[in-house]
Parts: sequence; structure tokens; C-alpha cells
Amino acid sequence: MRIPLLALTALMCMIVAGLTAAQAQESKPAPKEKPQTASATVKGKSPLPESELELTTPVACRAIRGYNDYDEMETPTLTPDEKLIVYYNVFRFKSKSKGSRYQIHLVQDGRIVRKRDEALMFLKDNMIDFTSFVSDRDGTLYLHSAVSLKGLRPGEYEFEVSLRDEVAKTAPVKRRVAFRVVASPDAKTLKASAPKPEKPVSGSGPRDNQAAR
Repeated sequence: MRIPLLALTALMCMIVAGLTAAQAQESKPAPKEKPQTASATVKGKSPLPESELELTTPVACRAIRGYNDYDEMETPTLTPDEKLIVYYNVFRFKSKSKGSRYQIHLVQDGRIVRKRDEALMFLKDNMIDFTSFVSDRDGTLYLHSAVSLKGLRPGEYEFEVSLRDEVAKTAPVKRRVAFRVVASPDAKTLKASAPKPEKPVSGSGPRDNQAAR
């Protein structure tokens, strides 16, 4: 069957027009997606402002006698039967006027984490709730904690101090001190290492130690 020349020409024009439209469709850039906006609603409480509170790195101690007067443990190593004693200085705290004096209010939380994997081993809120009146609002003070190590297995740990200023109502400031826990000696080892009691020596002691007659 012969196709008339006019019809053939029209058919070729339709094919070319179809190809041109398809190419134009492919080359047309895809419509841009609208950026997703974050929700303005914040669940829970809004974050607290940054704190101006400052504290020194906590120090593990054998004993604490007063401000900057303590016996530091150079390599803190304790058994589960002992307590970790921690000392640190605090400054740049806020206060509120109470007559001629100033009231401060500091609260410390504490936790112990295993050093190798940050596993939480101990957590206690409000370990220290310190309220006091001071005459100098720009002074410095110290705080200390005694933490039981019961139940901790031998290993490396860190005790984290989290101190917040209740007058300023700001975010807490956190500092850590590392320590090691070793196994407690058993009863046999303690008995073998205990010094033998000396035999009493006859005679009187110094007069100062004798009871008055």
C-alpha cells in the first residue's frame, strides 16, 4: 500500500516533534525540594545558660585538713573497702545579698564511670548541698567528697564532679579525677603481714602519762 506524500510528511513531522519534546523533558532540571525546617517546639526544659562558675581539677587525697591543706595521692590506688576522698577549689560563684553579707548555694552531683568504655558504675545527685554566708562575694572556697567504692571490680575509673550554682541558675560545670581500684588483700595475707605484738617491758613510763595520786 502506498502512503500519500502529504501524509508521510505529516507523520515525519509528528515523530520529530515527539522526539524533541522527550529530549526537552529529559534536559529539564528537576524541581528543587523545599528544605525541611526544624520544629520550633523544644520538648522539655530549655537549655540553661553557660556558667561562669570555675573549679580546679579535683584531687584524690589521703586526708584533708582545710583550705589548700591536704595530702595528695600521686597515683590514686584504692581497694573496694576504702573511700575516694576528693578535694577542689571553687571560685567565680554568684551570691545574693542578705543584709551586709552574701549568700551562696552550690550543689554537687557525682558519678563514677569505667575509664575504658564510660560505663556508669555509680551515680548520686546532691552529694553536697552547700549553703553559706560570706562577707566577700568574690572569694574562693573549697569542697570535698568521700565516695564509697564498694562493689567496684579492679580496674581504671574516673570520678566526675558536676557542680551547679543555684543562685546563678546556670549549667553545671564538670571535672574528673582518675583512680585505680585493686583487689582487697584476703584475711590470710593480712594475718601473715601483720606485725607480731611485742612483749610488754616492765618499768614506769614518763610522769606526764601517769595518773595523779
